[in-house]
Amino acid sequence: MDDSLLDGDLYRIEDLAGQINSIIEDIKKDSSIKECSGYDLFRALELELAQLGRIDNHVKWHAMTSTIISYFIIDVSQNSMRNVSDIFNFDEVISVDENNRKHIIKNLVYFSQAAEKFFTEIDEFVENRIINSFNVNRYDGKGKYILRKLFKAYYENPRQMPRKELVNLVKNIKKTVDSFPHLKDDDKHFDVDLEELYEIDESNVDIRNLKNILDCVKLNVSVNEFSGILNFAGHILNETDIKYSDFKTKDEGMLNVMLNYCNQHSLDKLEGNDFLMTLKLLNELHYVYMAAICEYISQMTDDFAKNLQLQRKHNR
Repeated sequence: MDDSLLDGDLYRIEDLAGQINSIIEDIKKDSSIKECSGYDLFRALELELAQLGRIDNHVKWHAMTSTIISYFIIDVSQNSMRNVSDIFNFDEVISVDENNRKHIIKNLVYFSQAAEKFFTEIDEFVENRIINSFNVNRYDGKGKYILRKLFKAYYENPRQMPRKELVNLVKNIKKTVDSFPHLKDDDKHFDVDLEELYEIDESNVDIRNLKNILDCVKLNVSVNEFSGILNFAGHILNETDIKYSDFKTKDEGMLNVMLNYCNQHSLDKLEGNDFLMTLKLLNELHYVYMAAICEYISQMTDDFAKNLQLQRKHNR
């Protein structure tokens, strides 16, 4: 709702406040909700909002939203405590697994009926009247297009990011590689110099020295011949007629199968197979690379939003 106030074509403060008051009045007409344990707290919310008077400026609007948020927190806390206190036999809500670990199998944390109705009505209003509005969808589509273009540009050429972002990327690469120490002296199964990765640090970040490392984190590597790989790939694909000669060094489909398998299994599961461990490392480095780009773009959008808000406040 706060975001919708930034666009004068959507809603004014008094309109949104009036909508919330209208939702409260509709809920009060529901006789079934009047019988629920959380109704008294809901009426207390109504009285507290009434004391704010007419909501027609940002100060009162923030006071109103803060009051509503506090109401939801108190309601879910009180209702959940009531749910726990109503339990007579905890064996009915707790399960013990084969490792003797206990799990709660019954949902005990949720809103009272009044708060659930209030939350649902607000959520439906935001979904139907704001999120799906013409203006929001128009800018949402434009925003997605810009973000896709930004991500593609930085992915293809990360040197467009500031040096400090490359320094942070190198730090995270180093941290990730250090979690695979047993691969340091391993026979190379890829056209990747792992030793170079182990030696890099933020002090020697240089555009000229990043090519091999960037090729690695972007998965621009080729698989060298490695005995037994197709037997393992055949095990995954349930194929029995795959021959080693069928494997192509640039067969991205096969490589993706292996990467996906390694991504779904822990280091303990892969321990003992250095080829799979190396694939796991490449997977982790690719994630680190994409995360660095996403974090940089996220910071850009946050800064843009903050500057836009300051500019609009200054122009009022």
